[in-house]
Amino acid sequence: MYRRILVPVHGGALDEYAINLAASVCEENGRTDLTLVYVVEVPQRLALDAELPCDIETGESVLQDARQYAESLKTVKWRKIATELLQARMASSAIVDESIERGADAIVIATANRRRRGTLTQGDTVPFILDNAPCNVLVIRPSTLEGAL
Repeated sequence: MYRRILVPVHGGALDEYAINLAASVCEENGRTDLTLVYVVEVPQRLALDAELPCDIETGESVLQDARQYAESLKTVKWRKIATELLQARMASSAIVDESIERGADAIVIATANRRRRGTLTQGDTVPFILDNAPCNVLVIRPSTLEGAL
């Protein structure tokens, strides 16, 4: 189905859901490239290329864990797994830009409901990606995170 899949990761239980969904929709016979992306959001008060060692270290750890999980899946053989650590003002626009740069066929995102001012929301990232991505976007919202934490 898809030959180039981009999966944003953030280091939570949802990462495995997204990687599992990516594995279930990838091309058979190891013809799919998987790109795992972690975005460090840089506050406006700092330069975009500011050194953020703690955030970078966290991102590298999250990417390493996500890569190991993707490699451990027995149901899929990836052609290539790439990891990308980005610094940006907004994660959502960085994810869309990366999907364009990599020629992604699909972006796979896992999300959870959150309450903001009494209203259920998916946050700002998912709607932005849905509105602006030049490729298919697959979103999974697990009914529960039990067993994944």
